[in-house]
Amino acid sequence: MTVENAISDTAFIRYSTYIIGLYSDRMSKISTLFNVGGKQRFTSKEFLTTVLLSDFEKASSVFLKADLQNQEQISLPTHETVPFWQGSGLEYSFTDVSSIDIKTSSGQLINATGLLGVMFDRDSIGVSNLDRRVTTNYNPKAEFYTNFYKFDAGYYNDLNENFIVFFMG
Repeated sequence: MTVENAISDTAFIRYSTYIIGLYSDRMSKISTLFNVGGKQRFTSKEFLTTVLLSDFEKASSVFLKADLQNQEQISLPTHETVPFWQGSGLEYSFTDVSSIDIKTSSGQLINATGLLGVMFDRDSIGVSNLDRRVTTNYNPKAEFYTNFYKFDAGYYNDLNENFIVFFMG
């Protein structure tokens, strides 16, 4: 089985859906296994965020739920979807949409493909809107004001909070 054809393999999708649901439950109990710092953490269901690649989520819905009478038995945890991680590339092939190409703050290059989703505590990553301001420009000919809303973004990443990446290798 290759990464490209795994997304349409019913056995693989069933197993992946099982694993994602299992780790959703496991993160709700205190553990040191899901963070880089080895700190004792748990993530309650209301603070758990799951983001899945839409290719995988649709495959789970179509290939699994379409054939089952008890569809609630094989559902994914509450989640959001994204059509691609960094961009669609030249086409919407699974390799293009499931890939990342990043450079870490320490200068390490990471190229990975087959990323299905992430599951994390709401406190592990985030964006803060800093220095909110509004500038105004008056148009005397038309007699109206144009308001420009601006802010600076501040990003944070806490490696001592729970975070899991699901991928095929």
